[in-house]
Amino acid sequence: SNILEIEGSNKDMNNLVTITAANGKRHFAINEANAKLTLRYVKLVGGDVSSYSDYPNKYGGSILIWQYGGELNLYSSIIDNNKAYRGGGIFSYGTVKIDGNSIIRNNEASKYGGGIAISGSLSYLRIDDNSTIINNKAGEYGGGIYASSSNLTVDNTKINNNKAGEYG
Repeated sequence: SNILEIEGSNKDMNNLVTITAANGKRHFAINEANAKLTLRYVKLVGGDVSSYSDYPNKYGGSILIWQYGGELNLYSSIIDNNKAYRGGGIFSYGTVKIDGNSIIRNNEASKYGGGIAISGSLSYLRIDDNSTIINNKAGEYGGGIYASSSNLTVDNTKINNNKAGEYG
């Protein structure tokens, strides 16, 4: 299986190691059931796949988990200022676990899921442990989170000031 773990050296949320995406690209893409991406104490900024018109290129501004699945574990990290057609910050057909004061903010989707979009009966999203979904926006549905036919657990999480053109 493919496993990638990245841990920033600074644990101060105001001074995390920042990874800026290349122009017109996202940070990470996963498309394998056994693949696992674990991020700790990092900030992902500037992912922008909003100009693409084909699948899956236009999904997941910062992180994409495509149809064959995979898993994202996000701890004490920030997904900030990313753009896509669906899933401005994160788009997933797999498993996403967000913990430890993580922040999903200032992301934008022209269609669904400004902060996070998950889809499919095998998809799972869990957000916990004082995380925050804030200031994200979507053109149609789910400014903060968009979940379609998916499993979703949100506990001890702040979701505020997200906007959508129609619902959520």
